[in-house]
Amino acid sequence: MKSIVFNQGIIIADVPEIPVGRDMVEITPEKVLLDGIENGIYLGLLWVKPNLILGGVGIGKVRDVGVEVDQSLIGKRVLVMPYSRSRGGIGTEIDGVLAETSVIPQDCTIPLPEDDKETSLLLPYISLTLDIMDMIKGGESLLIGQGLIGNLLMKLADTNIDSIPDDMLTVNRKEIQSKKWDYIIISSMRGWARHVAGKLVKGDGKIIIPKFLNSWPPYLPHNSILIPPRVRSDSFDVVKRLDGTLKNLIGKSDNAIASVPTVKPGIIVDVRKSLGL
Repeated sequence: MKSIVFNQGIIIADVPEIPVGRDMVEITPEKVLLDGIENGIYLGLLWVKPNLILGGVGIGKVRDVGVEVDQSLIGKRVLVMPYSRSRGGIGTEIDGVLAETSVIPQDCTIPLPEDDKETSLLLPYISLTLDIMDMIKGGESLLIGQGLIGNLLMKLADTNIDSIPDDMLTVNRKEIQSKKWDYIIISSMRGWARHVAGKLVKGDGKIIIPKFLNSWPPYLPHNSILIPPRVRSDSFDVVKRLDGTLKNLIGKSDNAIASVPTVKPGIIVDVRKSLGL
């Protein structure tokens, strides 16, 4: 089957079909959100095994399910989240959703309402942002990096958050190092961000890092908290409220290969057109 994989670059390749395991779901992917994860793979910031199918966040229709999965899911549209608690990172540690068909763990799928829009792809990121906002209330916070979560945090937070960009060359180091923060949120895959965070956080402060893989990051500074993605019930309302604003953050493309690295924090790609189907 045609798939978009990593093999000395991001390419289209024919790969064997994957059997549907006991707790797995087979879907036909429709739309996939490309973001900082795929950018990190492209730039060499994140290593994945050769011929791994990429794509961690997607929407698709269920074709088949394993024997331990509710059969009523067949035919329904689901959201695939970028992290499985049982298997790890989707499209990073196990095969992802940029393929003709995809087999993924049932525990990282969320059934979608019939009237859902493609902006539902943002639900895991908005939920992560809301979780971070709950954690940093009442403290001084610093955001390192931009990315999708960083951009959402700056738009949604009802408190002032200091920030420094992903490019360390533009940072006034003396000014930054003159202060320490209660909370530091890392929205970057670059190693320097974690190194700097350990020096800038207060002794009893916390460093907050989204968790998309079991094997990354390889190094964690002290007082780090890893937050895995989920879908909060209130994130659906936030997606509807931000529908117009999200258009400035998210682009669209019919060519996944040409969309990495992304020119915006996220790019929604049409899987079928990307694979020439």
